[in-house]
Amino acid sequence: MTNSRTLRVITQPLAIVLIAAFALVSLNATSISAQSPRPIDNEVVTHNVILGDSITVWIETEIDAEIKEARFWVRPHGRDTIHSYSYVDFTQDTSVRGTGEIDVRSPSYFPPGTIFDIRFEFTTVDGEIYTSKTYHVEHIDDAHDWRRISDGRLEIIYYGINDRAIENLHSRTTSRLPEISAALGVDDLPQFRAVIFPNLRELTLHGPTISQAATQGHYFGGFAYDEYDLTIMSSPSHQTLIHELTHLIFGRTLTSPYATSAPAWLNEGNASYWETGNRSESLRRFRPIARSGNVTEFAAMNTVPG
Repeated sequence: MTNSRTLRVITQPLAIVLIAAFALVSLNATSISAQSPRPIDNEVVTHNVILGDSITVWIETEIDAEIKEARFWVRPHGRDTIHSYSYVDFTQDTSVRGTGEIDVRSPSYFPPGTIFDIRFEFTTVDGEIYTSKTYHVEHIDDAHDWRRISDGRLEIIYYGINDRAIENLHSRTTSRLPEISAALGVDDLPQFRAVIFPNLRELTLHGPTISQAATQGHYFGGFAYDEYDLTIMSSPSHQTLIHELTHLIFGRTLTSPYATSAPAWLNEGNASYWETGNRSESLRRFRPIARSGNVTEFAAMNTVPG
């Protein structure tokens, strides 16, 4: 009994000491891991875009410490997009150089016109973190003579198309956006962006991977990406642009976390109706198509783009 009681008396202070020591170690580890990254004072960041393939970003800077690893952070602009990072190659001598790359091809396809927030992060052997500024990089290359027109509601990015045709397209389209958004119950629209190629061949070359049958059958004139508020098209067609923008507006009606997508027939039917916004005109256009039998079946609506 005496020995047992003595042991208990001795171990209680020891336990208190151990708990206190553990708490200090935990607190110190927390303070180290939670330290704020240090901004890099002087950096040079450049990039190159290969349309439909990749975006390469380079950084050169000076950090007065030995670097252990480098990360490249990327977040596409849009709704509910997230940051992702990858470990990247770097060299260090009198300066630090790193290279990051965004693969815009399928399966993680990012359409032309997508804007990314990017930054580099360097960790030293002592655990200190140095971070660059955040830069905007656009999936638009220098190999084409891109032009732009914007009024805060719709930005059109294009090349190889007559400027006057784009100006008329922009004016006609923006005048109809309030009517469509009101009908669909969407009050606050962002600025949408439309990238327009001069022909179907250019769109097919830089657009998403699709089947040869869909290409040969001309089943599409454009693609809508509501997560990026962006559409890409093969020509400056007013009806096609209204169709694709209606997809983008319609996507904003799905606010429930349980409704991530609408039935394809409803989405496509709605977009097709608003191409004209007139019931009699829509019937005039679609009756000959229905009579010819050249109508996409419901079962194929999730596989045929547009």
